[in-house]
Amino acid sequence: MIFFRIYFLSLLLFGGIFSNLKGHCQVVDQSFTAQTGEPLIQISTIITADLETAWQLFSTQSGIESWMVSQATIDFKRGGNLWTNANPDAKMGDEGTVKSIIVSYLPYEMICFETILPESIPKRLRKQNDRLQEIIRFRYLGNERTEIISTSIGYGNGKEWQALYDAFRIGNLQTYQKLYDLFEKKEVEEVE
Repeated sequence: MIFFRIYFLSLLLFGGIFSNLKGHCQVVDQSFTAQTGEPLIQISTIITADLETAWQLFSTQSGIESWMVSQATIDFKRGGNLWTNANPDAKMGDEGTVKSIIVSYLPYEMICFETILPESIPKRLRKQNDRLQEIIRFRYLGNERTEIISTSIGYGNGKEWQALYDAFRIGNLQTYQKLYDLFEKKEVEEVE
């Protein structure tokens, strides 16, 4: 029940914010339903950075902590762990720690993380969560610009799964906006 209260509050607070920003920010929501009926979250952005820099933002502790969360630990290898926590005062593993496993990667092209749903998510969803994954693709566009495309798969059907999907979609929009803003701010500082 707490999860759904948080979900609806986040929709009220953030859903309206992002709908008002449509066309004014450089994060694009391309979420869709696959032919199989599976809902997919797809968020993309273009940052002013070379491919090496973009890759480091997702594959190193310092890169992740520069934009995503205040704390991260990563063992970057197939089967390695990525743990993140947005609370700077928490210990890794405390409530709020998001745990993922690195399923696979192609250097400078793609990283696939499997998300382990936390205890705050209803138990029946956690039992059904066999392959909730985020696939992050990198595409160098030249001229110090890299496109990052995040696609999340593995969501089930029903109201609870829809609520989880919506919460992750909003969270991903916010997170990738932080990434874009980090580089937008750098561009402004360089011009001044």
